Amino acid sequence: MIKIAAFQLYHIGGFIPRDGYENLERDMRFNLADPSRNLVSILRDEEVIAIVGLNNLRPGVGEVWLICSVLVEQCHIEFFKAVKNLVDIFVMEMMGLHRVHLAVDCRLPANVKWAERLGFTLEGTMRKYDVEGNDHYLFAKVRE
Repeated sequence: MIKIAAFQLYHIGGFIPRDGYENLERDMRFNLADPSRNLVSILRDEEVIAIVGLNNLRPGVGEVWLICSVLVEQCHIEFFKAVKNLVDIFVMEMMGLHRVHLAVDCRLPANVKWAERLGFTLEGTMRKYDVEGNDHYLFAKVRE
């Protein structure tokens, strides 16, 4: 059974990121220290399968990001439903946002398809977006 809980720093103990994420603890401490950021953990049987963050950019606009564990492959359908509900209900409705966007690495076509299935629309390409200089697609979900 999947549940969503407030992120706690101890959640990263034993967390193995799917995409080889470096500096996870440093970045999570940074996020926790910023009051404009919201963090949640998605758990399955008390194991953290993903960490999701929302950065409030300005009134009504936010940016969502997600770091998956290697365990996410064991429950990808349940996980997808949990993330969709998280974005649709918590982010868009409860937080009152009219726009949420996310960046997807152009080299990861499966992640592009995933963003589209969550209801995000491709808006363009952000060149040299990350630290390594990789291009990312900008996706957005807008409440009508």
